[in-house]
Amino acid sequence: MSSEYKIFFNNRKFIITNSLSDFNNSKNAFFWGDVHHQEFPNLLDFFNSHTYIPEVFVGTNNVEVAFEQFSSNFAPIPAAGGLVKNAEDQVLMIFRNGHWDLPKGKIETGERVEAAALREVGEETGLKEINLGSKICCTYHTYYIGNVRALKETHWYQMETNGKQNLIPQTEEGITQAVWVDKEKIPTLLKNSYGSIGEVFRLYNL
Repeated sequence: MSSEYKIFFNNRKFIITNSLSDFNNSKNAFFWGDVHHQEFPNLLDFFNSHTYIPEVFVGTNNVEVAFEQFSSNFAPIPAAGGLVKNAEDQVLMIFRNGHWDLPKGKIETGERVEAAALREVGEETGLKEINLGSKICCTYHTYYIGNVRALKETHWYQMETNGKQNLIPQTEEGITQAVWVDKEKIPTLLKNSYGSIGEVFRLYNL
């Protein structure tokens, strides 16, 4: 049974996997065999300094252990968010800091993941009366907080709401738009989005 973790560096991917089928179908990808935990910092520095490489594959028989070793090089940031549909089968998207995104945010201490997902969607879009559905996936993406490398693990949920409620973007979080998007327009917006957001839509299979 295949197993893998995809970690996004903006739109580039670091993939820890026990199957090389995706690597064999990928152009310009870089393959690194089973990595000892002490090698991950050097491999990360290599990936960061060779920005022309779109993907790095780490092949291993123990994906969970390798991911744990990889994660130890980052400050963990747990988060949750939602892909919300309304009664007209439109999807709720936000425009944040120059990119199209889905509403999400950090999980507060002691907060249940599902509750955090609902709270963040409501806070970032002004949406009310949200019905929580099943979990879609977890995504992983990296960024810097000062000089510290952070790894955000975001738990994504299906959500629904009735009607076409008025939306209020949370401007203090850099959100300038919160809009209902017809499904046929989503691929165009994803061209100005993040790889991890594209992964949510791919796994949701609109």
